[in-house]
Formats: sequence, C-alpha cells, structure tokens
Amino acid sequence: MTYSEFLSNGYWNQLFFSFLSYVCEAITMLNIVFVAICFLGFEGKISKKTFIFPFINVVIGAVMVGYSLLSALFYLKYYGDTMIPPEVTDNTFQRIFVNVIRVIIFLLMFFTAFVTFKKHRILRGLESIIALVAIESYMELLIVNSISYISGDFEKVFGDYTSLNGQPSITKVYEVLNSLFQVTLFLILYFVLYKKQRFIYVGWGYRLLFILWIAFNLFSIIYITYDSDELVVSINRLETIHGISMLVMSVGLPALIAILIARKRAVEKTKIQEGYIASELEYINQYKKSQEETRAFRHDIANNLSLLAAMMEEGKSDEAKDYVNELRGELRGMSPKYATGDEMLDCIVGMKASKMEEDGIKFNYDGLIDGGLGMKPVDVCNIFANALDNAIEACERISDKDNRWIDLKVKKTDQFFSIKLSNSIIQDKKSVSLDNLFDGSSRKTSKKDKNLHGFGTQNMKHAIEKYDGMLKSEAEEDTFTLSIMIPR
Repeated sequence: MTYSEFLSNGYWNQLFFSFLSYVCEAITMLNIVFVAICFLGFEGKISKKTFIFPFINVVIGAVMVGYSLLSALFYLKYYGDTMIPPEVTDNTFQRIFVNVIRVIIFLLMFFTAFVTFKKHRILRGLESIIALVAIESYMELLIVNSISYISGDFEKVFGDYTSLNGQPSITKVYEVLNSLFQVTLFLILYFVLYKKQRFIYVGWGYRLLFILWIAFNLFSIIYITYDSDELVVSINRLETIHGISMLVMSVGLPALIAILIARKRAVEKTKIQEGYIASELEYINQYKKSQEETRAFRHDIANNLSLLAAMMEEGKSDEAKDYVNELRGELRGMSPKYATGDEMLDCIVGMKASKMEEDGIKFNYDGLIDGGLGMKPVDVCNIFANALDNAIEACERISDKDNRWIDLKVKKTDQFFSIKLSNSIIQDKKSVSLDNLFDGSSRKTSKKDKNLHGFGTQNMKHAIEKYDGMLKSEAEEDTFTLSIMIPR
C-alpha cells in the first residue's frame, strides 16, 4: 500500500476514532474516581489536580494522531506513491508500541487516584488501575459481542475487531458506543451525584453482587459462547445469553441504583424531619407550659400585691422582702433558661441541654442574637441540632465525666452571625479525622453502618451554603471547635 492509498482509504476517519479512544479513556479515569467517592465511601476531593492526568492522556492522543498525520503527509509530499515502510505495518512493532502506551495510561490512572484520594493513596492508585483494566475489558467484550449477536455473524465481526490491519467498522461502532456510555455516566456522576452531594455508600454485600454479575457475564461470553466447534451453536448460545443479560442489565441495574438512591434520600429526609418535628414539639410544649404558668401568676398577682401591701402596713418589712424575693424566683423559673434571641434555637438548645445534663456534660452558653437568625426553622434545626448532637456524641466517648464539656457562643455583628461551638474530645483509631471533618465532600462517620450515617455533617454544610455562609472545624489536643459565619 502506498501513502496516497493509505490517506484515501478512510484515513481521516481512523484518525478521528483513534483520538476518540484517548478521550473516552480519559473520561473513564474520571468516572473511576467519581464512583469511588460517590459509591464506595473513599475520602477524596475532585480538584483541578484530578483533571490534569486525564487531560495529559488526551494530549498524548492528540500528539499520536498529529504525528501519524504529519508522517503520512511528509512521505506523501516527498516520496509520492512510495510504499509504506514495513516497520510501520509490522504487527510486532505495533504491539510493542501499544504496550508502551498502555503502561503510560496506567501511570496516568495511578496519579489521578493518587492526587484525588486522601488516604491509602498508593493502594487507591493500584486499585484504580485494576478498575480501569476491568471496566475497559468488560465494556469491550459486552459491546463487541452484543454487536456480534445483533449482526448474526459472530466469526466475521470478532475477527474484524481483533485484526490490526486498518480500522474496521466494528471498531468505530465500539468507540462510539463506549464513548456515549462513559460520557453519560460522567454527567450522571458529576451533576446528579457529586455536585449535589448525593452520595450512596454501597456496602460489601452489594459490591459482591456486582462482582458476581460481572463474573457471570464474562464467564458467559468467554467460556460458554466459545466452547463449541460449531459456529451455529455458538451463535445460538450468544443470542440466548445476550438476550437475557442485556435485558437484566438495562432494567435491573438502573433499578438497583434507583432503589439505593431512594433509600438513602428517604433515610436522610426522615432524619431531618424527625429532628425538626421533635424540636417543634418541644417548643410547643415549652410555650404551653410557660403560658399556663403566666396565666396562673397573673391570676394570683392581685392577691400577692394585696398581701405585700398588708405586710408593709403592719411594718413587716423583712417578711415582705422575703416574699418579694420568692416572687422574683418564680418569675425567673417562668423565663426560658437559655434565651438566644431565636425561637427555634431556644428550643434546640433547651432540648439538647437536657440531654447533656442527663449525660453529665457541663454546658455553657453565651451570647444573644437579637431579632433571630432570619433563617428557616428547618435550616436552624439542621445546623444546630446536628452540631450539638456531634458534640454530645464526642463527649459521651470520654469515660471521665469531669472532662465532659460543651461551650456554645453566638454573636451578632453588623455583617455576620458568628457561632462558635467547642467541646471536649478523645481521639482514637476508630474516630474520624476531626481537624478536617467538613473538608471535601465525602461522608465521615465513625459508625459501622455508613449507609445510614454520616449525613449530619453534609446537611449542616448544605444548610450553611444556602445562606452563603462559611464553615470551619479544627481539633487541638483535647478540644474540637466548630466555627460558623453566616451573612446577615
């Protein structure tokens, strides 16, 4: 074949699909880290560094395509219809070159995971390489064999795909379908899950089922389909397998994901509503109690004043003074113990303070927010109920009750509401990292059932972000401090 024949023989399509394969692989790299964060509970944060190495993969693809094009144009210009050198089409040379590129891609995948995850980075990098190989192999077998099933000519289709001579149409179809799948998955993972912080912790039971599902499909495709000397039997088996597996995959897998998402959102929403309703009920009960006490006091005020007047007329000033002090004590008892300036916050603080008293936790409150926080009650509940619950839980881990304490300070400035919550802690191996509890996007919890816990910190963060607020947490020795700034 000459270079002129090479360029006119679908060469431009070949360049496009070669570049598309590199782009698709870069998106697959990103999907792997998204899945690890959104579904596997790995601690990580998608940043600009995460996109660097997949972008390098795309650049490599562009360089390879550009080099191939320039080489062909160079030979065509200076040598005309000269035959293509044997080393260019030599299969051994191509295999070596492809293996070198694969090693580079594996390194790029490793470093993508390394800069994204915060713990066990080397292990995460190696796991990501295995995931990349598994995903690409699975997609390749699934798509190519599905096309073989649809076309009805398995031997020709698979033979064309595995051929290194040229770029048959089956390869183009595979690249298009795989790219569509990876792009769709990327859009779902980023815009529906990651960006909206809708993470779903998939436990090992579900992971095992998914691995078994993949293994079943690979076994079906590789062993059952090819274990026959008769092409007709192979095609019949292929039709049966893909007729069932494609149906299950198209219906069962999305349904499973939908169930997981619904379960997670339902549990999260229920916890929010339960906390909010409990706070509202507590507030109503406190209000009813204070109203009853006020009505009783007003009913008796005339009698009390008459009694005081009689004491003064009889010269019983000391008794009158004692009686006044007694009345003042009753008035103080009728007043709320913690007056923050915000009705919902009063209710939450009062309710959590009772819990602290039961657990032997010293509680100190200071500050006044005159006029209230100006936030929706459910958001106030999300922020303060979760924050105080976390503080109480941290104190409960301390065996020495003398070292259990919580300190809440609120302040209103010209531009901000400032909230500072401090509590005593004891850090151990089972505790999550407290100095960056709200850093990044992954759920952090020390509880065993991660699918049902770890949403409190996320809910707090979301509620604060609704008001363009700022959140910071830090741990120093035996003290954890949570600072919140919310614009007025």
